[in-house]
Formats: sequence, structure tokens, C-alpha cells
Amino acid sequence: FAEPMAKKAIDALETVGKKDLGECKSMSLPPKGIDDVFNAVMVLLSGMDPNIQLNKQGKPKNMGWEGAKEEMMGNVNEFLDTLRKF
Repeated sequence: FAEPMAKKAIDALETVGKKDLGECKSMSLPPKGIDDVFNAVMVLLSGMDPNIQLNKQGKPKNMGWEGAKEEMMGNVNEFLDTLRKF
């Protein structure tokens, strides 16, 4: 059950490009739910992505849209590489 879902996620990620993430990064306020997706990604990558600052409990320090834009999408190419290696 998990394997087909993982394959779908990987296939979907292959459709995301630098332009798409750049468009997200340029939004001052994303559509409802988009910020939740980026917050979830931030949690998943915390401790792995050195750009994500952590608090003393090891959780992302700057949760929220601004934190996602600054820490994860600061370098869109690097963020895309990190996602594909995850």
C-alpha cells in the first residue's frame, strides 16, 4: 500500500520545477492549504536541511509561511535538490 503512494509522490515531485517554487516564493500570502503543506515539509526536513533553524526541542523555529520562504526556498535549486534526495 505504501509503495504505490510513495511512487506517486516521487512522480509528482518530478513535475515541480524551479519556476513553480519561485512562484510560490513570490506569494505574500499563499492559497489556503499551501502554507500547511510547506509547514509539513519543514517538519519532515528539520534536522536534515541545515537551512531550517531549530529550537531547543529540535523543532522548526520559524514555522509559518515567512519561515518556509526564507529557510527552505531561500535557494530554490537547493530546496528542490533536498526534496528529490529525501
